[in-house]
Parts: sequence; C-alpha cells; structure tokens
Amino acid sequence: MAQCGARTPLANLVTGSIVLLAIAFLTPAFYYIPKAALAAVIISALLKLVDPAAVKTFWKVRKLDLIPYTFTFIGSLVLGLQYGVVIGVALDLVILIYPVARPNIEFVKPSLLTAGIECSSSKSDNPAMVVRVQGSMRYPSSRYIVDSITKQCLHGDFCRPVILDFTFAKEMDTTAIEDLYDILDAFKKENVRIVMACVKDNIKCQLVAAEIPGLTVFTSIEDARLGLQEMETESSG
Repeated sequence: MAQCGARTPLANLVTGSIVLLAIAFLTPAFYYIPKAALAAVIISALLKLVDPAAVKTFWKVRKLDLIPYTFTFIGSLVLGLQYGVVIGVALDLVILIYPVARPNIEFVKPSLLTAGIECSSSKSDNPAMVVRVQGSMRYPSSRYIVDSITKQCLHGDFCRPVILDFTFAKEMDTTAIEDLYDILDAFKKENVRIVMACVKDNIKCQLVAAEIPGLTVFTSIEDARLGLQEMETESSG
C-alpha cells in the first residue's frame, strides 16, 4: 500500500471496498479482458515476490531455507500455485520436525569431556558415561534416543554406568516415559547402572507419578557420579 502513496490503514478499507464492488458488479466484464492483459497484471503483482536479496540472505545466513523456497517456486511454476504452496509447507514441516525427532546426543566422559572413550573390561572401574540429550524427549525422538544410548553404552566390553543428563530436556510425554522402562530394563539385564541428573521440576513430577521402578534421579552430574560410586561400593561390599 505504501507504494500507492497510502499513509494510513484507512487505505486498506478503501482498497477492500473497491475489490468487493468490482467482484459484485464487474465480474461479467472480466470475461472480455484479454488473457495477455490478465497475465501481465498477475506477473506485475507477483514480480516483487521473487526477491534476489532474500535469496542472498538465505545463502549467507542459512542455506537450508533455500530448499523450501526453491521447491515452492519451481512447484508453483510447473504444477500450479496450490501444489507449490503444499510442497513448500511440507518441506518446512520436515525441516522443523527433523531436529525434534533426531536430537543431537553427546556421549561424554566426565573427567575428560570427550566422547567415545574406551573403558576397561572391569565394569566396576569404569567411569560413568554422561549422555547429554540436546532436546526434549517426546514421541518423535524417544525411541531414537533409547536406541542410540543402548547401542553406544551396552556394546560388549564398552559397557559402563550411564548418567542421563537432562539439562536441555524441557518436557517428556507418555511415550517417552514408557521408553524409559525399556532402557532401564535393558541396562538391568546387562547389570549396568543408569541414573538421571539435572532433571527439570516438571519432568520430576512426571517421573514420580509414573512410579518407574529402579529409577534414581540426582540434582547434578557430580551428585550422580558420587551416587554411582556409592552404589558400586555397596554392591561390591
């Protein structure tokens, strides 16, 4: 509207009224407008939607955003506007959901803060592996998290006690709670201890309500490490 010289929001009311009047009384006359003229009007109106500056910004800031932008543009030209919009929305949903379904998981040894450190064959001498989940544990991601932890921490001679660091987890759902049962059962069968630490209060309430047997929650990583040492001492004594 600013390009037309409008200075107040009242211009929107005037424009809307003109459009409604044209639709109500002038629609039959649109039949006699040449298609070339209609195409020129549409192209002129949509020309500014193709913004080279926006493409340059996408490329410099986040190249991933170019994917839905490009496919929406191509889909609109080849298949039609409605299909192009659907393609763009679908790709945006995939880009939005993927980090939720596949959060980054760090496997960190507390003393060295490095991932993938080999442990000795004696489980009692192994330092605990801190598993830091970079996101909430919900339906799309819970099975992936459980499978990743089980594969990494229960792999033959690499078995070691595990501390689940929930610093970045803000919420859990019922599916994630059920998957916790599975991971606790898997670790119990291998005689490997697993505890949780840095859990938000709302998640603590869910865990208490779920009454998960054998689950121990600590306030911090250090408390969890000391707690595991005490458990190992008691079991060996």
